[in-house]
Amino acid sequence: MVSVTVNLLINLLVILLGIIIHQIWRESNPNSRYPHKHSILITSSIVMTICMSFSFYEVVGIHYDLRRIPFWFGILYGGPLTGLILTILGIVIRLIQGGTGEFISISILILLFFLAVYLSPLYFRISSKQKLLLGVAVNIVFSFIFLIANSYFQEDLFHLGMWIEYILFNCFGIILVSCMFEMIHRNYLMRRKLIQSEKIEVLSQLAAAVNHEIKNPLTTSRGVLQLLKDDPDLLQEKKEYFLQLALDEIDNVDKVVTDYLTFAKPYTEKNDKFELNCAISNSIELLRPVISNTNTQIKAYNIPSCTIPGNLEQFIHAVVNIFNNSIETKSTFIEIYCEVTETTCQILIEDDGIGIEDEQLKNLGMPFYSNSSLGTGLGMMVVYRIIENLGGNIEVKSTKYIGTKVILTLPITTEN
Repeated sequence: MVSVTVNLLINLLVILLGIIIHQIWRESNPNSRYPHKHSILITSSIVMTICMSFSFYEVVGIHYDLRRIPFWFGILYGGPLTGLILTILGIVIRLIQGGTGEFISISILILLFFLAVYLSPLYFRISSKQKLLLGVAVNIVFSFIFLIANSYFQEDLFHLGMWIEYILFNCFGIILVSCMFEMIHRNYLMRRKLIQSEKIEVLSQLAAAVNHEIKNPLTTSRGVLQLLKDDPDLLQEKKEYFLQLALDEIDNVDKVVTDYLTFAKPYTEKNDKFELNCAISNSIELLRPVISNTNTQIKAYNIPSCTIPGNLEQFIHAVVNIFNNSIETKSTFIEIYCEVTETTCQILIEDDGIGIEDEQLKNLGMPFYSNSSLGTGLGMMVVYRIIENLGGNIEVKSTKYIGTKVILTLPITTEN
């Protein structure tokens, strides 16, 4: 009795493990149908082999196991070719096992193969409940065929208790696997729909941002050029003013497009590296013309000369975006500190601006989110993407009306 229970549990366990392995395999490449087919074939073959190797009943060469469960679902979800391979595998294993029941077992495998292939189109058109009932009905019918056929050839094999247990074991397995397959498939479809809806939402936000941030400057530039064309007698001073306005608007478009491209495909060259102190100095110098018209002061304290793997221009782009955010929050000072360990460099950028509320802080870096009515949200998106591409981490802390701290943690290299 102990051996029967142990082998039955082994049958059920490997069937459940097979489903889990198949799901993990499928999730690893959800956009391709081939991993799905391959995982069904391999997991069904392994599970079927183990089930046939650990029969919970074996009477005068007749093996009682749960092989029909992986066989049934392998054909339905794997297709006719998978079913044919499983049929051949089952025949080979049964011939190796030998015994008086091999002809009946092989005949039932072949019949079940043709029936499963025939019912497969219907199976995927019916409801989950109907799938469950169909699987149970087919299993009961073939269980009776197997038991009656063996009892016919071996008259002493009729044991009512064993028959009931065998049928119930198979029915329980079919019900369990059917429910798991349906639950996994339902969850898989829900995740796919969620991912798709998120993509559509991002595209909608992208379209709105493009319409606002690119179309408006282009409309202004076109209006200016049309004015210059229609009124050639404009004063030279006004012409220069309008031309400069058009150039400024085109520069704004160029900046937005550059941010989009940086976010979509950041620089990925792994062989580049730069010196941190030079990068910080260059970032500050780029903003000198901007801060000259504000009350903001930028100071860097004891920036070490450490080497960071990555692209210099991308890092400067990220730091300048952080500085710009501080300037927009009416900061009077921006201070940069740095701490270096053996493997990392931590950069602290602190300001005394109006800060960010907790709810806004949670959404910082999200697609097209901005706490400024004039912003696109691209700035911090780009910062997060660049730091991530450099193999680093970014953390933002802020207190309303007190200031904001941005902490960048980046890997460093000791190569010369």
